[in-house]
Amino acid sequence: MNPSINERFIECVNETLSEKTTSKTDIAKNLKIGRTNLSEILNRRMNVSIDTLSAFCLLYGYDPIWMIFGEGTKEEKRPLNIDYKELAEAREEIIQGQKREITLLEENNAFQKEKIKQLEQEISALKKSGVTKNADKEVLQT
Repeated sequence: MNPSINERFIECVNETLSEKTTSKTDIAKNLKIGRTNLSEILNRRMNVSIDTLSAFCLLYGYDPIWMIFGEGTKEEKRPLNIDYKELAEAREEIIQGQKREITLLEENNAFQKEKIKQLEQEISALKKSGVTKNADKEVLQT
């Protein structure tokens, strides 16, 4: 394997170890390799396998494209550990709220239509009674 891949892998392992949240033993265990093999890689006496490299990227959030080709950024730009059930529940709450809002708007719309109908009837009755004509004449005279 290309030595630069190994160098990037070693850099990331050392960075992960410097965060003091894990140990070499933990990393080896998580990668399903022996601690001795990890030490051999870190001491540049052994190349990292693609399986180990991909597992490390997935587990510790590093970008595999950067790790292999040195392009892009070191940290992978994707959210980890998404709780899809929680996300679905939140979306369901939003949908239910929107359905309630639609129902209220439909009720308000029906009320407004009824009010318009009543006002049209009142206008029609006023026109028949001649009140409108008298009001128009008064407006014109003033």
